[in-house]
Amino acid sequence: MQWNKEEWQDSAHFLNHAGVRIGCADCHVPKQFLPKMYAKVMAYKDVLHEVLGTIDTKEKFEARRWEMANRVWAKLKATDSRECRNCHSWEAMAMDEQDKVARKKHGRARDEGKTCIDCHTGVAHDLPDKPEGVQ
Repeated sequence: MQWNKEEWQDSAHFLNHAGVRIGCADCHVPKQFLPKMYAKVMAYKDVLHEVLGTIDTKEKFEARRWEMANRVWAKLKATDSRECRNCHSWEAMAMDEQDKVARKKHGRARDEGKTCIDCHTGVAHDLPDKPEGVQ
């Protein structure tokens, strides 16, 4: 997972004006007990794939990145971006302090019932290349 770590270290979740650092578990491991246990079992699968050599090189990892990213995005979509909302709730957003574009987009997203992952897919990691033939 070295490549993921390097991407995260280049993101605003690692280095930002507020001095708040968000770690891997903050985004990938739910705080609630049963969802947390499920996430840990699923994480074991990724570790196993690395040990077995399925994703142990950058090239192999990149070949599976689209599939892995979509799995994470689907989970976030299904849970209304639960892990994002531990820090980024609509109620805690000072919309009037956001720039005009962000304020407009966040207001529209809230009104339309969108969730964080609908717009912020590349926030901590590089976006995967979409395979040919995928819509």
